[in-house]
Amino acid sequence: MVETSANSASKEGAASEFHVLQMNLCNSGLAACYSNGHSLSSATYLIATERPNAVFVSEICEPDLYTLAYGGVGDIYPDYPATYFVPIRNSSGNIIQCTGGRGSYGSGIFVDNNYAYTWQGGNYSAQFGSGEARSYGCARFSSFIGCVTHLESRSKSVAMAQCNELMNTRIPQFKSTYNQPASVPVIASGDLNLEYNTSDPYNVQNCVPSSYWRKGNGGGNWIGVVDLSEVFGRGGSLTVRARRSFAAVV
Repeated sequence: MVETSANSASKEGAASEFHVLQMNLCNSGLAACYSNGHSLSSATYLIATERPNAVFVSEICEPDLYTLAYGGVGDIYPDYPATYFVPIRNSSGNIIQCTGGRGSYGSGIFVDNNYAYTWQGGNYSAQFGSGEARSYGCARFSSFIGCVTHLESRSKSVAMAQCNELMNTRIPQFKSTYNQPASVPVIASGDLNLEYNTSDPYNVQNCVPSSYWRKGNGGGNWIGVVDLSEVFGRGGSLTVRARRSFAAVV
């Protein structure tokens, strides 16, 4: 989602681009879509091919996030990238572990030539039964705020409540807590398990604030970008490219 304004439409100068890649790796070993780690090879290929500025991943084991960011893509990111990992907990508050002793299970972000200096995350208020507690995490990178999430898959009403909580409560709270001005851009990306369908009361657009532009994959995922022109395109216009992929089946 991109926040639009009359000012951004009238800016002059050379266009700049900020490329976001969203992937669900399904690599915990806990779900039927698990591909015995093959999704990491697919993710490495996509990153090398797409060369994104920021990568958002769901269903990843923590060590694999660092492998992708620091060692899995050769010279794609010659500068030290910033990483942020959000562990997923069960209803008892314990961090869920990937199978085979492969580390903590969760979601993450890494950003080329950047750094993260403050972050905040937690579980949503609305949850569906026991087991995996759906969560979110936001981090302030040097030039934007990035938020990653994976919403409930078994109940659209719960997923919608979680989406509304992230977009209308948690992100504004994060900006307020850390005294971030309104102009700071936000990228919110994840596996929402909601679709764009105007005849559905749980249409994903219903949790998107009016100032946001939303980019989806035609299924249950979106990539959200807010006001990037204020930072990345200052003095010019901005082209945002966004791609979402389910790397496990690429």
